[in-house]
Amino acid sequence: LICFLCICVVLFLVLVFRSLMHQKISVKQGLRWFGVVAVMAIALAFPGLSSTISNFLGFEITSNMIFIVGFFALLFMTYFMSVELTQQKKSIALLSQELSILKAKDEKK
Repeated sequence: LICFLCICVVLFLVLVFRSLMHQKISVKQGLRWFGVVAVMAIALAFPGLSSTISNFLGFEITSNMIFIVGFFALLFMTYFMSVELTQQKKSIALLSQELSILKAKDEKK
């Protein structure tokens, strides 16, 4: 199972790296995903670490902690991507308005 998970982590790392190289994702998003890969790699390298952290935080089962941490990580990522999307929408609207103004000025000439 650990070998399979290691292969999955490496494949995901390659996917993120290729996406960055082909500019399918931004560097900012790539760094986020590299952080996820790093956490996964650390959890695989030190399997007892997640159990220790889980017990310290008061979870009875390690999988419950992993589920909660994953849920909140995805929640935060979704929030920050929503903020970024809203900023891009505002920027696109502003650029559209500026382009319309420039076209209107050009037609008057």
